[in-house]
Amino acid sequence: MNTNSIKVLLESLVKLDKPLDIIKHEIQQNAEQLVDIQDMVELYKIDVVNVMKVFLDKRISSDDLSVWAELVEGRDGIQYEEEFQKVIADVLFWLSSPDINGELTNEKVKEYLDYLL
Repeated sequence: MNTNSIKVLLESLVKLDKPLDIIKHEIQQNAEQLVDIQDMVELYKIDVVNVMKVFLDKRISSDDLSVWAELVEGRDGIQYEEEFQKVIADVLFWLSSPDINGELTNEKVKEYLDYLL
């Protein structure tokens, strides 16, 4: 996988612009090439907001939302929007850890959304 392909994959991940199963499979297939890479893609606050809205619109499950956050959180090659690094990191942790932070319900995700905004 070349650098441009890695960037496209990471962009798909942060935007969730194709089915999560496909993105997850591509990440697993290219795991070795996705380690210790420079930041290529920026995760903006609006990207996190948009994925949470996809969940609230019932287009993805709570499990998918959690998996998405887990795939993004701390991923080499992705940097968080500088101005909002802490709130993005907080929300990704909460979304990726329902076993610690509680089940991802509409109400809880709306609380996280309010925190982001």
